[in-house]
Amino acid sequence: MPRSTTMTVAAFAAIAACAIAAPAASQVVTTAGGDVVSTAQKHLLDNLITIDSIQAATAKLAATKTENAAVRDFANSLAADHTTHAGALQKIADKKDVGREPDSGNKLATEFASRYTALESMPAGAEFDRAFLQAVVANHQAEISAINSGKTSAGDEDLKKDLGQTVGGLQSHVTRANELAATLEKGGAAPAKPPL
Repeated sequence: MPRSTTMTVAAFAAIAACAIAAPAASQVVTTAGGDVVSTAQKHLLDNLITIDSIQAATAKLAATKTENAAVRDFANSLAADHTTHAGALQKIADKKDVGREPDSGNKLATEFASRYTALESMPAGAEFDRAFLQAVVANHQAEISAINSGKTSAGDEDLKKDLGQTVGGLQSHVTRANELAATLEKGGAAPAKPPL
């Protein structure tokens, strides 16, 4: 075979191999209406489910460790809210045309887990309560930021609705955490258990 024919055959074979492999590599998923489900939407859902689960675990930890009735009530409320929200997001992700997919480049869940680990190693007391409330504020602000930056990737109507409603709830959690922190700094919010 002449050299130019060999190169043409090789080039055609390479193009054909890429054309055959490309659909398998990209794993394009479409909705029933034919819309493409974005990987970014799957990443957003996975990220939010993961961080809501970590926030629920963090709140449950605080509810068992704190000696302050107001902090315990807040922690129990947070645990319920974040557990419910993670479940609602999972229902959206379970829809045939949505799904979820981890984003290996996203470090947000690692940050949340790190704050959980730090709290877990602390003894109960006022210092723990302050650290918990600081973690709540940091986690919620990070989740609000993730939602705001990820809204554009949301193609599913249920997800769009959820994201719109969630930011207000997260902001109210931040407000309550800041109020409790200010009360603790002033020496308020008497412990649920009398000191020994």
